[in-house]
Amino acid sequence: MFFFVRPLRVRLEQVLVSQHEPVILYKLTNLLKFYETTIKQLLPNECQLVLVLDEVSHLSSKMFLNAYVIPKEKKLSIKIFF
Repeated sequence: MFFFVRPLRVRLEQVLVSQHEPVILYKLTNLLKFYETTIKQLLPNECQLVLVLDEVSHLSSKMFLNAYVIPKEKKLSIKIFF
């Protein structure tokens, strides 16, 4: 029935992988969470579209945290010599 699920997943993953800015990843994460919760109310939880949105939103969350936390850890690891 949902013939567009696989291309949608591929395209969403491409967009996520191409983004490295934490602000953009944060916006994408919230947008995906919104669509996930909205579609979960309309379709059963075992539907392929719901599963794909769930997986992609988790991926987006992980990528946001990596983009936000790793630069901060690098800044903290810099040693200052006087």
